[in-house]
Amino acid sequence: PAHTAKMAAVLQLLTGGRLILGIGAGWKDDEYRAYGWAYPDARTRIEQLEETAEIIRRMWTQSPASYAGRHYSIREAHCEPRPDPAPPLMIGGGGERLTLRVAARHADWWNANFITPEELKHKLGVLRSHCKAVARDFANLKITYFGFVNLTGKPSGRTDLHVIESTPAAVLQELQAHAALGVSHFILRFTDFPSLAGLEAFMDKVLPHIQS
Repeated sequence: PAHTAKMAAVLQLLTGGRLILGIGAGWKDDEYRAYGWAYPDARTRIEQLEETAEIIRRMWTQSPASYAGRHYSIREAHCEPRPDPAPPLMIGGGGERLTLRVAARHADWWNANFITPEELKHKLGVLRSHCKAVARDFANLKITYFGFVNLTGKPSGRTDLHVIESTPAAVLQELQAHAALGVSHFILRFTDFPSLAGLEAFMDKVLPHIQS
């Protein structure tokens, strides 16, 4: 976490304050094992996520910074230059008992992913309740969305996650439904990449209507 905080601080400086730092609890076990990292259970990974958020905040605001947690600790660690302003900390994940509680406590931005507008509405209700429990103003939390977009004209066939797909009009309608619930920042991946056809269709037939 401390190393991540230092790298983010440098990137914030080099980009003139344009960094968004997105973090999560991790889920892709084969990548953990590929790099020789332990892959603990979900509760442990979420505990690690919360400690990571706390260490990052401390590194960005104190010099030197110290922290003693169950999973991570630092002692008189320096992060220079400290970012000014600090990047927004975006926390991704939809676990309703633990992850959304971490987001309510620590996130500047919350990132939902691969869910329908109906599912998003439910998650937002849970997130509001967690914010209330920790005396956090829900209105100060920016809502973001990450999803796959399929504009190839053929069904994606994905059954493991929700894909925004079909016609440009259908994609526009779903994005507008997310926006109506409060999403103000979209992160989109096009299913036909590295072909640019899907991206170009989005730029030509969807984006102008979103911008207007």
